[in-house]
Amino acid sequence: MADSADDLTDREVARRRLAAATARADEAERKLAARELHGGAELFALATEELQRSERVLRAIFGGASDAMLLLDDEGRFVDANPAACAALKLNKRTLLRRGLGDFADDGPAESNALFAAMKASGEVRVRRYIRTALGERRTVDMSAVANIGPRLHLVVARDITDERAAAESLAWTEEELRRSDARFRAMVEKSAEVIALLSADGQILYITRRARDLFGVAPAQMVGTSALSWIAKEDRGPVAAAVGSGATTGSQIEFRVAGDGGEVRWVEGVVTNLLHDPAIAAIVVNAREVTARRRAALERDKLIESLTFERARLGTLLQQAPAFMAVQRGEDLVYELANDAYHEIVGRREVLGRSMVDALPELSAQGYIDVLRQVWRTGIPYAVKGVKVDLARGGEKVETLFADFIVQPLVEPNGTVTGVFTHGVNVTEETVAQVRLRDQFNGVPVPLYAWQCVVADDEPDFFLRDFNNAAAASSPGQLPGLVGKSVREIFPGDEVAFDDFMRCLGQGDTFQREVERGPIGSTDVRRMILTYAPAPPDVVLVHAEDVTGRRRLEEQLRQAQKMEAVGRLAGGVAHDFNNLLSVVLSYTGLAIEELAPGDPIRDDLQQVKHAGERAVELTRQLLAFSRQQVLQPRGMSVREAVLGLEKMLRRLLGEHIELVLDLASRGQVEADPGQMEQVIMNLVINARDAMPEGGTITLSTHDVEPSEQLLVEPPAAAKGPMTCLTVTDTGSGMSEATRAQIFEPFFTTKGAGKGTGLGLATVFGIVEQSGGSICVQSRERDESGEASGTSFRIYLPRVTRSEEMASVAPKAGPARGGTETILVVEDEAPLRALAVTVLRRAGYDVLEATDGADAVEVTARCRRPIHLLVTDVVMPRMNGRVLSDRLSADRPEMKVLFMSGYTDDAVVIQRVLASHVAFLQKPLTPATLLSKVRETLDGPGDGPRSSAAAPASAAAPDSARGT
Repeated sequence: MADSADDLTDREVARRRLAAATARADEAERKLAARELHGGAELFALATEELQRSERVLRAIFGGASDAMLLLDDEGRFVDANPAACAALKLNKRTLLRRGLGDFADDGPAESNALFAAMKASGEVRVRRYIRTALGERRTVDMSAVANIGPRLHLVVARDITDERAAAESLAWTEEELRRSDARFRAMVEKSAEVIALLSADGQILYITRRARDLFGVAPAQMVGTSALSWIAKEDRGPVAAAVGSGATTGSQIEFRVAGDGGEVRWVEGVVTNLLHDPAIAAIVVNAREVTARRRAALERDKLIESLTFERARLGTLLQQAPAFMAVQRGEDLVYELANDAYHEIVGRREVLGRSMVDALPELSAQGYIDVLRQVWRTGIPYAVKGVKVDLARGGEKVETLFADFIVQPLVEPNGTVTGVFTHGVNVTEETVAQVRLRDQFNGVPVPLYAWQCVVADDEPDFFLRDFNNAAAASSPGQLPGLVGKSVREIFPGDEVAFDDFMRCLGQGDTFQREVERGPIGSTDVRRMILTYAPAPPDVVLVHAEDVTGRRRLEEQLRQAQKMEAVGRLAGGVAHDFNNLLSVVLSYTGLAIEELAPGDPIRDDLQQVKHAGERAVELTRQLLAFSRQQVLQPRGMSVREAVLGLEKMLRRLLGEHIELVLDLASRGQVEADPGQMEQVIMNLVINARDAMPEGGTITLSTHDVEPSEQLLVEPPAAAKGPMTCLTVTDTGSGMSEATRAQIFEPFFTTKGAGKGTGLGLATVFGIVEQSGGSICVQSRERDESGEASGTSFRIYLPRVTRSEEMASVAPKAGPARGGTETILVVEDEAPLRALAVTVLRRAGYDVLEATDGADAVEVTARCRRPIHLLVTDVVMPRMNGRVLSDRLSADRPEMKVLFMSGYTDDAVVIQRVLASHVAFLQKPLTPATLLSKVRETLDGPGDGPRSSAAAPASAAAPDSARGT
């Protein structure tokens, strides 16, 4: 590249000054030598003075030069450097003088040595080349090298032209962008959804876009040259004319009507901007769009508001007139904000609004009701009670006793704060009294009820069984008649809790419940019972005994499921973090292997590291499958064909001592991940094999099941619609009930140490559940005769319709080749982000990086060039990948998107990603998979983030442990 004339002149002047100073120094040395030869004192003084002056001049030129100036010895080592050189190479002078020219050459020491040799041979060399600073920055310099400016001393002068060169390139790029911008602007104006018009100072139409045809019903050419006001309804021309003539340069808002095609009146909203002063436009600019639909919507909204206002007033009237008593109280003091007529009636027409409950109804403090309302206010937990006794008084004297059913609900603000309580209740005094009087008629009640009467003898109360209904008699056939008349202490000897419950119920008038392990009265069968105690004044307590044994069993199953879910979340989280670590380990190991020659011993070691990492990948996939947090890629598939595809492999795995029988009658298709379903089949078959060490038969069958058929599904509600059933049955030793209850728990195994991971069946359970299916097990342990029925696993999967069967097959991954496009990488894990950036940059891509969604928005805002691809993690703090994609695509619709994830807590986010058919890359990452998916996404069809198809998730390896 040729030097500019000004650059050559400046360097030539500096070089000549330096040569002149050197010449003067040589002259001074000669004079000094003459003094030594001839002994002239005066000549010696003059020479010394001249020598010092020359040295000062030389130092001033050398130190003050703006160009980098370096002195080198015959070996190319630096012996001196001016401040400009130290600043350019990013080193202090002391450190710099320990190095040589080859230490900063971008093209290596060999080229620098060649340059140095050419300088010494020709006396002077001028070149343009790249250097590397001590900080690794690559800079472009114009360099002049002069040999032998002194004894074994050489000079190098360099000028940094990096910024000048970049500015020239930027100017050329800017001019091209301006040309493109002009073309885009013209296209945008013509294709804009708005009508854009240019008017002269007197309101004549100079130009109008083609969209005017849609609004006015005529061609734009017919409107040019006419008055703009002539196309506006007469009643709106005055305001429009005022806006056009206002001269506002910041834009005036206008709204007017026009008569469209066919005479239909349309509403138009516009902005008028006076740009007559702008020589580039010299017109009044009008941007207008039709808002007829919005105007109509506003009218509808006004009608709706009017209707809602009426309904609110009507509801207020209904609230006041409702027969149930209602009240709203705010704060810890329970200050009345609202009370309807029924509430005022029940409290004796006392004024309560604006007063605290303690102040308005002090008699309730001792009865515990105020404490109940405050507890609801503090905890936010509703409270409900039936038939509770309430004593109301005036002036401290008892007036009457009421019975009420009421519910206290917390009033919760949108931010979760409880600000008050709402009480809703019914006065049930008459009903309660009637129930007490008619207690002998309660036999028709279909629940077990017992009537206990309180008898006081010698001031000691006791409770005796007086009656029971038919349901109670059915729960203890033939036992209850002999117990009537006996006391609670006789029927439940040593159980003082039962006596205390009766005392509490009758003495306090409370209706409450207690759960006990006790059989029905007269029965020795211990069951889980909920006893409900209800007072029936004056001396009877009614007890309802509800058998909840089955309910508690279901609750225990629910707790077990919750425990499984918790462990699953833990496993999924560990797998997610481990996937990120594996991405870094496997990728950098692969990159290191590529740099080593075949046969290198370190290469073999790294291959072992890579193999171990790949085995760890399979383990993480098992964890994700078990936890149901993997990203499945379901499509229409045949379970029958999946079994047939695995038949040869299964027969090799089973060996000759086990017979494999296939009964494949199904013809329907299910929607599932084929790789995951193969793992389900492999796990179940291998578990069955391990249950038959001495040999046996394994039967694999598939059949289609219709909704009308009886299914062996737990719970039965899981069987809805047509299904396909996959059954794996063995003739092995079977399982006990205790073992069968734990087989789907993680890390449970009946095998010895080192023979099972405990994840096999947990993984099967996770895959089936995540695929929308259900699984049930039948097994019986070997009995005393030595016979066993073996074990049978049944998996039910919903069948899909013909349209659902045509799910798209994921495209094959393309070759791992690079490119030159600009890519934005967004990943909150720093090591994983550094890995992706390194791999993409090595492949030639221009890479931008961001730590999270907010950072990505800032990076994009600063970037003036096109971004061809966004590569982002799905789940990140503050802003997930899907939200980031939508936000950036609004301004850059041409930008494509590639999502990455190992798993996510937010399954909805992943399903939205897959449902929109965008490109998706399953972690852990490797350079090959990353480059292949990036290239596939960039080369794919379409012009936005909805153009690429999702990639399938890989299936995890089967686990052979039974009960895992």
